[in-house]
Amino acid sequence: MPHIYPLVRLIDQYPRYAAVLLDTNSARIVVFSLGAVEKSMQLAGVKTRRHSMGGSSQARYQRHVENFHLHHVKEVVDTLERIVRADNIQQIIVAGDEVVIPIFKGAMPAHLSEKLVDIMKLDRQASNDEIAEATLAALREQDAKTDSEQVQGVIDAWRAGGLGVMGPEGTLRALQLGQVEELLIAATPQALKPVQTLPEDAAPEPMATQTRTPVNSDQRQLHLSDELVTRAKQTGARIRIIEDPKLLRAHGGVGAALRFRV
Repeated sequence: MPHIYPLVRLIDQYPRYAAVLLDTNSARIVVFSLGAVEKSMQLAGVKTRRHSMGGSSQARYQRHVENFHLHHVKEVVDTLERIVRADNIQQIIVAGDEVVIPIFKGAMPAHLSEKLVDIMKLDRQASNDEIAEATLAALREQDAKTDSEQVQGVIDAWRAGGLGVMGPEGTLRALQLGQVEELLIAATPQALKPVQTLPEDAAPEPMATQTRTPVNSDQRQLHLSDELVTRAKQTGARIRIIEDPKLLRAHGGVGAALRFRV
């Protein structure tokens, strides 16, 4: 049997997302997946120059320039929206200067704004490797913050008898019943507390395991990690890998937000 947990963690560490680098007359949209460039697109607007005019002429010219900038930004947003919809992008990072960013944010529809993770400054000539390094760092910083909030929210719901469950046994039961909305699981199998028995319909244990997982994970922990993520995938639950081991340590390394109670 393949050990699939590392694949799920890999996808979590290197998600598909879009990076947008733009100024008032050019833009580059890069889609990254698994740490590599999946697609890249260049857009060019109308270049404008400063003019030393005064009075009403200067005001008219300034409005003319602003219209060019707005048209360019709207084209970028429209292109980004098509990419997000076609590629099911859930996270967006934008890099630009203080002139274009307010225009860009004002042109973004609400459903794109909700996917905006960070706004940063990057050299517009940055290589794809430089963009990947900077944007992945921003994604992971945001993930660390939201991991803590999400885990605490599930713990609070569990303690209140609401839509939350903690621990391997309770989480497995919830997965069997299709209750799980989002599985929260520690970033390494050795952080999981093995269960006494797995469900009767669990996948058979592997005869041997070839994996990059640290060697101090035993077969029970490897099998449990696979069982949890496999059942989550089979029932349409989201999977969130929790990198900080302290967050789930007291609860056997796993918990879940639930869709409903039974």
